[in-house]
Amino acid sequence: MHIFKYESFNITDDGFSFLFTLEEPSGEVHTFTPSWHFNRSLSGIPQEMLRRMVFNIGMSELPSYWKCTCAPVIKVECGSLDAYEVHFWKKLYYHGLSEFFYRNSKQAGGGVAHALNFDDFVQLDHTAINTPYRQLWRCGAMAGALPMPALIPIGGGKDSVVTLERHKSENNFVYMINPNERQLGCAELAGYDTPRQIHARRKLDPHLLELNKRGYLNGHTPLSAVIAFSSFLAAVCVGAGEILLSNESSADESYVSGTDINHQYSKSSMFERDFQDYIAHGFGSDAPKYYSCLREFNELQITEMFVRYPQYFDVFLSCNLGSKRSPPAWCCDCGKCLYIYIMLAAFLPDERIVGFMGKNMLGDMKYRDMLYGLINPAYDKPFECVGTREEVRQALDMAAALRREELPVLIEEYLRVK
Repeated sequence: MHIFKYESFNITDDGFSFLFTLEEPSGEVHTFTPSWHFNRSLSGIPQEMLRRMVFNIGMSELPSYWKCTCAPVIKVECGSLDAYEVHFWKKLYYHGLSEFFYRNSKQAGGGVAHALNFDDFVQLDHTAINTPYRQLWRCGAMAGALPMPALIPIGGGKDSVVTLERHKSENNFVYMINPNERQLGCAELAGYDTPRQIHARRKLDPHLLELNKRGYLNGHTPLSAVIAFSSFLAAVCVGAGEILLSNESSADESYVSGTDINHQYSKSSMFERDFQDYIAHGFGSDAPKYYSCLREFNELQITEMFVRYPQYFDVFLSCNLGSKRSPPAWCCDCGKCLYIYIMLAAFLPDERIVGFMGKNMLGDMKYRDMLYGLINPAYDKPFECVGTREEVRQALDMAAALRREELPVLIEEYLRVK
């Protein structure tokens, strides 16, 4: 058999764990038990509602383990789904894993394990729908406990800093997953002391990393969907009425011209609408609202707002590779770092940026191909959370005007090929 099973989940007072099983055609069986722990008790949430929320988090975690072999059948054994919910999850997996499918297919000469069309890429087997949890919010079990505070998920980058500053309130809470000192520093600078911080400790099963070393399929999964479902639980824990995201309009752009492959699908406006509809469908219209308060802005507008808060310059960090270092620091060697440098260069001189990033990336021609990916549709965009090509070109024009005669080599290269 070749099947992936979502077998069960276990809830404790402050967290939960999942049991996933992967059965290979060879007969080899792999089990995964990722876990979560919160710095808040979950015991105040009605049991059936909590079970449904945890079940949904497990569904969002599932792609990280299923992707090892892309088993053609996913069997959900610990929760029920109706036709609408099946479509929601298949859509999330299909679009949220589009980069994974694309990059693995290119590397293997087209050898991803299944046909890449929506109807056939996976079969989602599930039990018949069971509806009692849907009535909990509608009958007022939790609605009376929802005052006006907001929950703000933060990753420590410039966008979440802008959200923190634009929505300051003594009633709001911040939410962080596996927070590092950069995230904690941003929260503290924004005035959020420990009682108003919700921390989740998310632990991947180490067996997944072992399989990656053995050559099993690996790649990008829709992490922002995991953040969405876990932030919904966190919002309920503190009685928040809304979840404020920091996703901008550029998250909707394709990363490969002529396709809908999007590294940021689970940050897109499409996913945001689908998620809010899914929550209303399952928990009622009084459930916390989930939306990005920066969606109306482009990246240049957000960056212009960010540079008004120089107190964050030495604290914020938008580099995924660098966030895994100890201590966290800019790597200054990836597409995300180059992108952030360019956006900041539209408003700040190089000396100021180098002071907190550590390197003038525009002064090094080894990043030329990264630059082309950021500005030229003939190239794939760097598979990082970056803005549109038009925004990058506009930022480079502004950076050139700010520097006038002494232009770094990458700005000269841009002006040569534009």
